[in-house]
Amino acid sequence: MDKPLKLFTQAIIFDMDGVLIDSEHVNIQAAVGGFQSLGYALNEEETRHVVGRHESDFVPEFAKKHDISRETQRQIVMEIDRLYGELWPKLVQLNPLAAPVLTQLKKRGLRLALATSSNRKIVDRFLLKLNIGPIFEHVLTFEDVTRRKPNPDIYIKAQQRLQLKAEQNIVVEDTNVGVRAAKSAGLRCIAIPNEHTHDQDFSMADIILDSLQEIPNVVILA
Repeated sequence: MDKPLKLFTQAIIFDMDGVLIDSEHVNIQAAVGGFQSLGYALNEEETRHVVGRHESDFVPEFAKKHDISRETQRQIVMEIDRLYGELWPKLVQLNPLAAPVLTQLKKRGLRLALATSSNRKIVDRFLLKLNIGPIFEHVLTFEDVTRRKPNPDIYIKAQQRLQLKAEQNIVVEDTNVGVRAAKSAGLRCIAIPNEHTHDQDFSMADIILDSLQEIPNVVILA
């Protein structure tokens, strides 16, 4: 990989799942279990499609493909939510680099925000567990938008909350869906693929990094 460019910015908007916490495997397990509970098995392609998406988006997609009724879809979503809530505290691991990297960036004077497709309850649990809630000026969740990634709404709203121009923000994402959302919002984006997303297309990203700890080396306060 070529030496990364330097990016000047005033604020960094972080995705949560797959970036600050290792949770994509929980998303996958909950989705697979939710469909299995109603007698449907997701194939490998469908399982990969789950990563970076909310069940409100992928359940209707799979339902159309497998001719699943609306009532059964509702039951599947309920089971996915139940499984996710059960598995999250047991299996989700906090990225050990998250707190030190965020603290370092904050000390440099960079403004930080969180924008995620997870619901507010999960996000609040994460912030409490990591004890970093105050480090973010703004926290946007599933409930703050009507259209989720890859639609740009959450990043447009994050930029509005920060009251900065597009060129004064950078997004950090781990999925193709998230990168597309950031770029559609007119923002620059750093991609940090993980074990579940490394084979996705990140060609739209401005920079691709191997680890969260590389961010302070490429981002400079404007």
